[in-house]
Amino acid sequence: MLAGADDYIAKSFSPCELMARLVAAVARAHSAAELHASEERYQSLFAASPVPFMVLAPNAPDFTITAANEAYLAATLTTRQSLIGRRLFDVFTDDPNCPGEHGSDALAFLWTGF
Repeated sequence: MLAGADDYIAKSFSPCELMARLVAAVARAHSAAELHASEERYQSLFAASPVPFMVLAPNAPDFTITAANEAYLAATLTTRQSLIGRRLFDVFTDDPNCPGEHGSDALAFLWTGF
């Protein structure tokens, strides 16, 4: 198993056990292929969308930025390098003209409400 095998079967096995393991292995391979295709479709739609999107990790209170599409970068005049991997409120700081209002607190409150 350490060499990369997904399964093994000991000698003196029954044909039914072998068949069950083969069916399970084929099902796992099919599921992996479906997941990969789904991820590719998501990436294509996300990248091509004219609607600005930014994706945040659900790691309150940091809300790390994990992705942004081209529409978002154009709308905010930012780059991926300036966003990806950074905490949301390190990139978009609270407005000093609005004392007492902290976006990070509001977002954390909303997040815990779900």
